Amino acid sequence: MGNLLAVKLLFTQGRLVGSRLQLIQETMVSGNLALLDWIQAHISETVPASSNSSFVLYRGPYVTACGGEHAVCVSDWLTANGYSLPLHASEVDASASLFGRPAARQAMLETTIQQYHEHKVAVLDWLLAHCFTD
Repeated sequence: MGNLLAVKLLFTQGRLVGSRLQLIQETMVSGNLALLDWIQAHISETVPASSNSSFVLYRGPYVTACGGEHAVCVSDWLTANGYSLPLHASEVDASASLFGRPAARQAMLETTIQQYHEHKVAVLDWLLAHCFTD
C-alpha cells in the first residue's frame, strides 16, 4: 500500500478497512511519508482493527519499518509522530494470539532478524543515534 489517491478514494467510499496502526504498518515499506501523514491525520485511533487475514500481525512500527529500503526515513517519521520503541515481546505475543496464531512469534522474530541484516548499516546507525543516547 502506497498510493495516497487510492487510499483517499477508498476512504471517501467507506471501503478503507483497518485500524490506524494496521494502515500505517501496511504503508511503511513503501516509504510514502505523505500517505503516512494522511493516515495519521484522518484515521481515528478508535477505528477497529481488521481481522482480515491479508493484514500481517502487528509487529510494532519500528520492526515493520526496518523491512523496507526507506527504513531510516520511516523510523524518523515514527519518532516524530510519537510511536514508541521497542515493541516488547509480550505485545507481539498478544498480537499473535489476537489473530489466532500464537506460533507466529518465532516466524516474526526470524523475519525481523533477516530484515535487520538486509538494512543493517543504516538501521543500526539510526538506532544508535535515537535509542542509546545516555
